[in-house]
Amino acid sequence: MSFNFKFDHSEDPASHKYLQFDESLPPKSLCNRISAHVINGFGNSNFPASALLKAKNFTLTVRDSPQGDPRQVTMNFSKFSDEMRKTRTIPFAKFNLPSPSSPFFDSPLDLARNFHYLMPSHDEAIKIQLNTPFGPEFPLTPTLDREGVAFTSFQTVLHKNIKDLLLRIVGEGERVVDISPVWINSLRMLLNDCVSLIEITLHQLYFGAQYKYKPTWVFNADKLGARHGRRVKDKIAWVGVICSRPLDDASLEIAALKQIREIRNHFSHLDPPCIAIAVEEIAEWCNLVPLIAGLAAKIRNKSGEQLNPELVEIILAPRIKFVPKNDYPRLPLGPDSGYKSSCWQSSNIE
Repeated sequence: MSFNFKFDHSEDPASHKYLQFDESLPPKSLCNRISAHVINGFGNSNFPASALLKAKNFTLTVRDSPQGDPRQVTMNFSKFSDEMRKTRTIPFAKFNLPSPSSPFFDSPLDLARNFHYLMPSHDEAIKIQLNTPFGPEFPLTPTLDREGVAFTSFQTVLHKNIKDLLLRIVGEGERVVDISPVWINSLRMLLNDCVSLIEITLHQLYFGAQYKYKPTWVFNADKLGARHGRRVKDKIAWVGVICSRPLDDASLEIAALKQIREIRNHFSHLDPPCIAIAVEEIAEWCNLVPLIAGLAAKIRNKSGEQLNPELVEIILAPRIKFVPKNDYPRLPLGPDSGYKSSCWQSSNIE
């Protein structure tokens, strides 16, 4: 049996959004760092944002496809970064650039088919095979001989889903005080997809090194250790081993991942077998999501891979704020209420 405790019945609950977006622009320094990553990806360079700011106008040589002819684009870093800050995405079209992505992490080699045809001999179906980005030594070849789909990456799927889930949780901000599967399932999926994004990125990097996607990536089985039964921080260390560039500038992002992962595990296993959540805690958790996307971006940076617009849109997503329905006096959230009250504590374990 469920109980709803509500007051202020004079106001329609659907008229108040307890979660709302803060319209403040993202930090300019963050947009400068992301812009530098994107432009360095186009130019196969490694200039810091400060150098690109000083350069003012410069020329990039780009290709619209791997087989396309090279063309030159005149760039102004400050204008590019300012436009990114205003639109919260990579303004590639406005600056006459191709749509950025990583052919490795964002592999475009997905496959879908809607038929099942037999060979003329009728003893075998016509097969379609999907090449993976890991090279000819990779031992698996995804194959379909009938209706179905095949993927070589879930990155763009996760990016779009995480963005949609954030929009849904805020858009349904009036429902977070209801006992409803609608918003809680969105929150559960958001937590899960954030962890999956980092796990998948790290495993792609591991296999890319193992099967020599880039000659500069180092595969040392002894230093990397087993893929399974590992702590996330051990897998994070793969970046330094493989790319020779450790994630020594991602302490905030790694701390956010640790927190999100612990909450995700609670939601997935319900151990302890109870959960209490204050609405303001939902806002706090959602505001960790851009840091998770930032961690994925820093892994790409260390590995020399490009960003895509969807990932940048999560990094630059507006902060989410809790908006009470009334102006009653409020006390700070303490350890005996909200999520902490439903977590194991040494004092209440018999």
